[in-house]
Amino acid sequence: MTNFAKIKTSNRISKRFLDICIIFPIFLIVLPLFLLLCLVYAFTMIIFPNDRGPIIHKVFRKTKGRLFVIYKFRISRISFLQTKTLEPVIKEKIESLLDAKEKKWFLENPEYWHEDFGEDKTFFGGFLKKFYLDELPQVFNVLKGDMTFVGPRPFGISDFRNLYDKDGTFDFAGEKINYKFKDELISGLTGYYQLNKDGRALEDYNRFMLEGIDLDRKYHEELTRLNCLRVILLDLSIIFRTFAVIRRGEGV
Repeated sequence: MTNFAKIKTSNRISKRFLDICIIFPIFLIVLPLFLLLCLVYAFTMIIFPNDRGPIIHKVFRKTKGRLFVIYKFRISRISFLQTKTLEPVIKEKIESLLDAKEKKWFLENPEYWHEDFGEDKTFFGGFLKKFYLDELPQVFNVLKGDMTFVGPRPFGISDFRNLYDKDGTFDFAGEKINYKFKDELISGLTGYYQLNKDGRALEDYNRFMLEGIDLDRKYHEELTRLNCLRVILLDLSIIFRTFAVIRRGEGV
């Protein structure tokens, strides 16, 4: 196992304190918008029958090395999502990384296995994705404590970045990558990685992946050395920069 520095307890507490201070006023603002989007989505499904299905898509993700269910607005048609399968070798690898309780939960809920990347978008799903509004239901994950406002992107359980070997590494683009440190971090709504998510992801996938891992490592290192006040200021700066990205509609 590759060694890495532990995050300061004071920084964990300060981040949760910031989440609580922000989440309640934001929740009061977001709730009417959430309900409005649900109503609009339901109306579009009347006009476009092929888009019908659950408005909220639930899927397994990982936070601080453990399994949880993330909430998102569904952006793909159900007919497409139902065609997705999990390769046996990937399923076996996922199971090997779970404890007994998580493995039982995973096996009993196959409907939570598959990601919705928007390959076959619904009429309203395209709009939601462009402005990151598909992520809006994740405020409920922050309320529950499964997620934080600022942290690494919560990748799907079948994502290769979650399928590391026993030494905490995986091979990518000819490099051996240590990503085990991510299990120290609570997954976030936004962060350095999310701010880096633009058209380059479509132009040079390998470079984008490696840059994202380096940015997550940078944030982890900052949580291990900065004091709690500086961590709060850092998170606030990332949150404000995220609003600018959303306003420009740079989702991909």
